[in-house]
Amino acid sequence: MDFNDIVDSISIKPYYLDRDAGQVIYCSDCRLVLPLIPDKSIDLVLTDPPYNVGIDYGSGAKAARRDDYIPWLNDIWVKAARVAKDGSFLIYTNTTTFIPDGMKPPEPWRYFHLACWHKPLSLRPAFYGVAPHWEPIFISLKGDKPWRLFRNEDIFNDVVSANVEFGSKDTHPCIKPLSLYKKLALFGCPARSIILDPFLGSGITARAAKELDCKCIGIEIEEKYCEIAAKRCSQSVMRLEV
Repeated sequence: MDFNDIVDSISIKPYYLDRDAGQVIYCSDCRLVLPLIPDKSIDLVLTDPPYNVGIDYGSGAKAARRDDYIPWLNDIWVKAARVAKDGSFLIYTNTTTFIPDGMKPPEPWRYFHLACWHKPLSLRPAFYGVAPHWEPIFISLKGDKPWRLFRNEDIFNDVVSANVEFGSKDTHPCIKPLSLYKKLALFGCPARSIILDPFLGSGITARAAKELDCKCIGIEIEEKYCEIAAKRCSQSVMRLEV
């Protein structure tokens, strides 16, 4: 099943759609869109979910933490697993406090690896004498064996260094580095794959996919972030001929 087949099977109207580039954005709750995506049609689930640390993601009011955060997130991972192909990965970032739960994904996902996003110029405030300069990258696998071969020259360095991006109320409070998500996408799926991001935010995953000649299905509940993501997706990519 190709990208256009997937888009045509989803009854919700896209906020942004470029069939030629293979980029689509749905302004909706991912729990409403995921059930409409065909079974085993996605090569990689790559995303940046809310961290449940009280950050406002669009309401304008002070955000509260979800008491049901783990069951809520796991429910989304289960819905994403149905649309993921066997041998595919679920890759996402979160806080260090999420390490025990992130290493115990819900079935049919199983824990594969814990990588590290090293942030050399992290500007987060120190707490109790500790200045945090890294975040975990959780990698789960669907099935017994991953799609990729590992006994070759294509080796993934599980410590990825990338400086933080500055966000604001006019962009997004937690913008992930494009270089980080390009490296995760290169590890996570074959060339010209279809990537799913159920928490698209301002569109970093979609942009990374476009620059890597992959397709992307992005879902974002906040319209103002959909607008930013659409602009990011619409920017052309300069190809360098070797």
